[in-house]
Amino acid sequence: MKNLTKNQAICIEQFLIENSIDTSKNKLNQVEFNHEFYKPAMEWAEDYIDKNSK
Repeated sequence: MKNLTKNQAICIEQFLIENSIDTSKNKLNQVEFNHEFYKPAMEWAEDYIDKNSK
């Protein structure tokens, strides 16, 4: 994964944290669950990971 904005990287990190994938033991939530952009951000992160992790 490369050429990500800071916010895109944060979304991916949050998705990985919530899905129990090791992120170097970082458990600090970067995207608040109650934020209006939470669900679209997590959907984007999942889609990005699916398309770019092969």
